[in-house]
Amino acid sequence: MIQAIEKAIRSTLTGSAGVSNIVSTRVYAGIAPDAGTMPFVVFTINGGGADNDTALDSADLRYAIMGVSDKQLQAVQIADAIRSALHEQSMAIDSPWLVYRVQETGAIAYVDDVDGKPFFRRGGIYRIRVSK
Repeated sequence: MIQAIEKAIRSTLTGSAGVSNIVSTRVYAGIAPDAGTMPFVVFTINGGGADNDTALDSADLRYAIMGVSDKQLQAVQIADAIRSALHEQSMAIDSPWLVYRVQETGAIAYVDDVDGKPFFRRGGIYRIRVSK
């Protein structure tokens, strides 16, 4: 299930003109490559799991999805493009899974300092609900 969801997130974001116009295909699950070219999108599971409240095989997961850039305004633009691509939008996923809801539930904004150089991260926590 996780692999199918992460494939769907990457596919949705790289297929979005708003996102791909800024980051091209640089959308990574987990962490970006060490020599990653700026800017990029990175996402990771943030919480959630199987619902276990009915016989239906379903899950309610949260993903932190962020644009990363060495330019603050560009990081904000990526976050806005991510939200446009995902919030309350449909998302294609490999069978037998079905994504039935994607919602932004919180915002992320912070700066990393790597060797004296700022890396601006902007994005959100996205709630993704799936079922079979």
